[in-house]
Amino acid sequence: MASKRPFCDADFLCAVCHDVFDRPVALLCGHSFCRDCVEQYWSVSDSRQCPMCRQISANTPSLNLALGNLCQAFLHHKRHLEELCENMELMQQADFECDLLALKMNVRSFTNYLQMLKGAPSNLLHSHKTFKSKHV
Repeated sequence: MASKRPFCDADFLCAVCHDVFDRPVALLCGHSFCRDCVEQYWSVSDSRQCPMCRQISANTPSLNLALGNLCQAFLHHKRHLEELCENMELMQQADFECDLLALKMNVRSFTNYLQMLKGAPSNLLHSHKTFKSKHV
């Protein structure tokens, strides 16, 4: 079954540094890494093996421009989503504050209404007595 998201975050991560590829290179085996990561790995291991499958790469890998462009687009999209999430959080906070203000206003109105009702029976009683004395 096809996924709604064609890529996941892990597709853009270097297996050595676990960060989004920076100047990615593809080795002969097909695995990709950040250029600095694979060069550092080779300097420490004293061999030109793939960090994942250990296949030897005799040549110096060239930059994988397509993967680099995808990573840049991914980072741009990710930053855009983070900004949207921040804006949504601010909007939700503002909505919450508006709801809280409306609730406070409703409580005040209800309190005023209750206070009015407390005085209502005596007013009604007085009105009833006045009406009765005029019409009886």
